[in-house]
Amino acid sequence: MAKSNVPATKSTIILDKLIQILFSERTFEGCEEFEFRKDLKPFPQGDLIGDQLWAFFYACKGDVSAALSLFEKSFSYNEPYFMMNYITYLFDIGFIKKHIAEIIRANNQISNSSNFLIHLFDAYLWNGNFEGINKLYQELDKLNKKDVISGLSQRLDSLRQFQTNLKLSDENMQFLLKTFLDIADTYRLSHSKICCEYYPDDDINIMILTTNDSDFVRLAKIDGELADKIAKNKHLHDKAFGVSIRYLKSEYRVIT
Repeated sequence: MAKSNVPATKSTIILDKLIQILFSERTFEGCEEFEFRKDLKPFPQGDLIGDQLWAFFYACKGDVSAALSLFEKSFSYNEPYFMMNYITYLFDIGFIKKHIAEIIRANNQISNSSNFLIHLFDAYLWNGNFEGINKLYQELDKLNKKDVISGLSQRLDSLRQFQTNLKLSDENMQFLLKTFLDIADTYRLSHSKICCEYYPDDDINIMILTTNDSDFVRLAKIDGELADKIAKNKHLHDKAFGVSIRYLKSEYRVIT
């Protein structure tokens, strides 16, 4: 493999600049792409430094295919921070099914990371793996992340209350989770997460997909499609509940 012969400090400076572009949720503007191509010439693809730099370069360019082909190499390097950035990138571009699959794949390779465990929580939640979530709480407790456990527990409890209130079978609950997941993945809804709300005064239960996507007209159309898909399940015809897709601003987290 090709090896970069420039000090790692310079690569770190370039990487930080690329990360800032992703933080601002934009692609290259003006002469930025040309300038970064010049900066990256000393860092050929084929080693850890080069592959990560060019992965972020293509991500900032908006070339998802090229970015993913390099981010996917993170597992061959067995470098936790590169894997985390790959996982986070999938979350950001709305490849939620691949995001979940790669989280599960990385479970034995990334340790002592509360950020990863938060992603793992969501993967388990989508899959209905409550036993896995209980073990995850133990790992977070070892990291003294009681505040994180509290926040995650509220989301898990909201799903359990939703299922209990409506007397849903595990099969019907899995159908709902799968339908929400299919919609999120099909429409590449960034930062997709699942939760539920209950309004006791009106006895209203709602299952909610939150996303970083702020195109409200688009979300309204997708919301209607989601409702139609769920309405076709005859086993839910006697269950009174709402479904919703909501914009929820969340941060792009990059691990360096």
